[in-house]
Amino acid sequence: MVVFSWLQYPMTILYDPARKKEPSSQYVTERETCLKYFEKWSERDQVEFVEHLLSRMCHYQHGHINSYLKPMLQRDFISLLPKKGLDHVAESILSYLDADSLCAAELVCKEWYRVISEGMLWKKLIERKVRTDSLWRGLAERRGWIQYLFKPKPGESHPNHSFYRTLFPKIIQDIDVS
Repeated sequence: MVVFSWLQYPMTILYDPARKKEPSSQYVTERETCLKYFEKWSERDQVEFVEHLLSRMCHYQHGHINSYLKPMLQRDFISLLPKKGLDHVAESILSYLDADSLCAAELVCKEWYRVISEGMLWKKLIERKVRTDSLWRGLAERRGWIQYLFKPKPGESHPNHSFYRTLFPKIIQDIDVS
């Protein structure tokens, strides 16, 4: 009699999706029968059944299920907020980002870019730097771009978002040269 030790088989050999074989016809038939019952049950009964199944699975199966569920459970709440009329909340959250993070956030998706653009978050970042850093304040006054910050003069409006988006790297370059 040959006895196999579980130590002989690394976890990747136990379940390797690349080595999937075709399911048996018996399995396919029984799976379809189970699914028909499952679909007839209430949500509560379905959850209880899945919990029962999970309790009978081993660790590596739990890992596989976890990998399968993770993408389904991720939510982009920043994109969901404007759809609920809460643009200001999304703007407020993203306004805490530094310049590098704001650049990265613009690339996440069109909705994040829209929130950043319409919320004038680059302008707000520059204004925050000018308020809190004397070097930025001095540069703003010397270079004349302070006129585009804070409240506009009566009858005037501020430039659009892209102006501030391109102004920020110029300010950084100016600081590096100084």
